[in-house]
Amino acid sequence: MKAPENRSVPAIALMGAVGAVAAGCSPTGATVIDAILVGLAVLVVVWAAASSPWWGGVIAAIVAMVFAPSAVLLAAAALAAGGGLVVGLRGRAEPWTRALVAAVAVQVFARLGEVGSFGVSAAIAISTLLALTVVGVSRRQRRDRRIAFGVAVALVGGTVLALIGGGLAAASARGSVEDGVDRAQQAVDQLADGDFDAARVSFHEAAELLADGDAALDRPWTQPARLVPVVAQYRAAGTELVGSAADVTSQVASALDRIDPDALRVRDGAIDVAAVEALQQPMAELLNALDQLVLSVRSIDDPWLSHRLTDRLDELVVKVEDKRPKGDDLLQAVQQMPTLLGRDGLRRYFVAFTTPVEARGLGGFMGNWAEVTLDRGTIAVTRFGRHDDLNNTGPQPKVITGPADFLATWSDRGFRQADGGGHPRIWSDVTMSPQFPSVAQVISEMYPQSGGQQLDGVFAMDIYTIAALMQITGPVDVPSAGVSVTPENAVEFLLHDQYLQIQDTPQRVDALEVVAKTTIDRLLNSDLPGPVDMAELLAPYVSEGRLMGWSPVPAEQAVMTTLGADGALPVPGTGDAAAVVVNNAGNGKIDYYLDGRMSYDVTTGDDTTVRATLTVDLSNSAPAEGEPPYVIGNSYDLPNGTNYLYVTGYGALPIRSATVDGVTVPLRSSVEAGLNAASLFVQIPPGGAATIVFDLEGQVDDPAAFTRTVEWRSPPSVRPMPATITLNGEPMLRSPVNDAGMFTLETSTR
Repeated sequence: MKAPENRSVPAIALMGAVGAVAAGCSPTGATVIDAILVGLAVLVVVWAAASSPWWGGVIAAIVAMVFAPSAVLLAAAALAAGGGLVVGLRGRAEPWTRALVAAVAVQVFARLGEVGSFGVSAAIAISTLLALTVVGVSRRQRRDRRIAFGVAVALVGGTVLALIGGGLAAASARGSVEDGVDRAQQAVDQLADGDFDAARVSFHEAAELLADGDAALDRPWTQPARLVPVVAQYRAAGTELVGSAADVTSQVASALDRIDPDALRVRDGAIDVAAVEALQQPMAELLNALDQLVLSVRSIDDPWLSHRLTDRLDELVVKVEDKRPKGDDLLQAVQQMPTLLGRDGLRRYFVAFTTPVEARGLGGFMGNWAEVTLDRGTIAVTRFGRHDDLNNTGPQPKVITGPADFLATWSDRGFRQADGGGHPRIWSDVTMSPQFPSVAQVISEMYPQSGGQQLDGVFAMDIYTIAALMQITGPVDVPSAGVSVTPENAVEFLLHDQYLQIQDTPQRVDALEVVAKTTIDRLLNSDLPGPVDMAELLAPYVSEGRLMGWSPVPAEQAVMTTLGADGALPVPGTGDAAAVVVNNAGNGKIDYYLDGRMSYDVTTGDDTTVRATLTVDLSNSAPAEGEPPYVIGNSYDLPNGTNYLYVTGYGALPIRSATVDGVTVPLRSSVEAGLNAASLFVQIPPGGAATIVFDLEGQVDDPAAFTRTVEWRSPPSVRPMPATITLNGEPMLRSPVNDAGMFTLETSTR
């Protein structure tokens, strides 16, 4: 080799190294380390290529040409391959020419980008250049080969040690990280359930575990792994992800430290409005921290990440995203609570106490009612009475101006606008509609005409809800019946036993008032359990439509809706919706003996027609004798034990016809809350049964989309009336949201 050529090879190698470093190759993910490693590697490759056969560099250039990502790099590789081939075939290949061909090929390999799946381009480049290096070194002098071999052994040994250190750290970190993710998932569930205290503890534990995992990945014996290509990338990606998750989880825990759910507790008949307002900021920060957790995991889209690690953290993110809407709902509720609690002045609410023993569309007949006021968090029961007190007070008839669909649907039951409103005993039937927002609006309009004042909201609760609240307030003595009504016997006593034990009507009325009023007075003038316990206690009754709330203020009503307590009929949208309600038309307490089951069967064809059959099977186990007349009697001189019912079917599809026990009957049709409604009367003798079938049919734009979901509502009766929903003969899957009363069903084949 001539002297000038010996001097030119190092220069070519140096230029090749500078060019490769400029390409931004990142074998470890650390800029400085990558520059040093890439530069040294290129120097070795070009130095070795200078002594390789001329065809070695040509083959490397051809491989680079095949995978070149741009026309410029393709031309460079082709020129290097062609030049090396010409020089080699002429027998004029010199060390500097072989080095130059290799240096050009290296530039192309350094800029390959992605070839196929992740890592393929690196494998192509490394394998090609490694082969070229081995061939070149094998043709070097013995001393050079010995040095190269020693360096290779040292590199392999160092790599093995780095892998051992990194492996030990990864094994140590894995347990902490997985436990941390598990604890964070548990915390998200606890948070969604409203258990802030448990969630706070779990998030702190999750943050500590994730921080331990992050620390394990950064132990001193893991540092050599930063010099090992690929291993360094995995380590850096894992450290970034785990560290980010640990930091954000700690932020969530810190936000929870500032949230005191007991601020929502009723203590001695009052709620601290200022404490409720103080919850708003930390709750907003909590939701923001949860969003940051999702963003931090989603934003680190690094192909070097361990699939096991990303899968576990993705599970956490999916759970956060799934539960996140509940956080918005809770924040919305907390933001509205100060106003609802009378922060800006006295608020007046009407509470209707209903009993399903005399069925109404909303669930039951309103026997008692209360007026509750809240003034800057202080709660008081200012009035309490029977429905007759409202019927007998004020002008007759009461003026009702809306809602229009309510009046149209129930006009033949006494709710009329044309003659000024309704019949003199309209309060007895105010709960006939199942659409609580409409019922509440009618109540708020009639109450000032019945001796009351303007209302700021309306609530309704039935006997089952009162019995649940008695678990807090304790038993109530009823002297007229000689019994102590307890949480365990309250439902049976109020639904049935009182009518047998107290024959005198005024005393029986007093018994109802004693139980309801005593329970509410105790409830609103004591220290109640925390919000989590209260929510757990009342949630079943909200979902069954036995506890409802309404406000004329849209923002406040939105809270009722998000809590599932608005008592509204299914909302017809792009999907199907159906419901059945039952009203007692005989004015007795006979619905204690009413049982039923329902089915809604939908069929589709080749066109845009959708048909459905809504079947209601009702049975009456009432005796013909042996019970007081106000239980098994009626207002229509029908035989004792006869249940005279007014049944209404609702559907998103038009209701075309109906039969009772196979006989077509006339229907009274209307539209309420956007749903088609059809009503009919049916008489069921004692011990008898009746089958009511509504036939529905209509044209829809997209039958598949329309039948994908069915919003269904079951009546909150004495005994649950189960429903079966099918689509083209196949059962639909029930959503667990409001399983007993209002729920959504989805097609099992979607």
